[in-house]
Amino acid sequence: MHFNENLKYFMECKGILSKELSAKTQISLNTINSYLKNNGSLPDVEKAVRIAEILEIPVEVLVKGVVFHKNQQSQNILKSEIINIEEKLIHFSKHDLEAILNIVNSIWEKYNNN
Repeated sequence: MHFNENLKYFMECKGILSKELSAKTQISLNTINSYLKNNGSLPDVEKAVRIAEILEIPVEVLVKGVVFHKNQQSQNILKSEIINIEEKLIHFSKHDLEAILNIVNSIWEKYNNN
């Protein structure tokens, strides 16, 4: 995935609109919109970090995207599982989603500290 696709995806996951992201990051709306365009501009490191912080994801994930296994079949299975999880999550309450996010973040830290 390209930066613009990652940004769109994580904004959608968080339910954040361009205008809100602009206000929270203090990055102009025109600049945010330029990041969202296909073949759009890329942020400098400072702006990428601010965006990632607001989206509550590691900057590497925002910039590089989710790293899937190299095996194509494994990629397809993993993507299918992620879509299945996403479809279920939309029915959860905000409180439940926060609890799930805490669990995911805890597991993420476990694997990224090794």
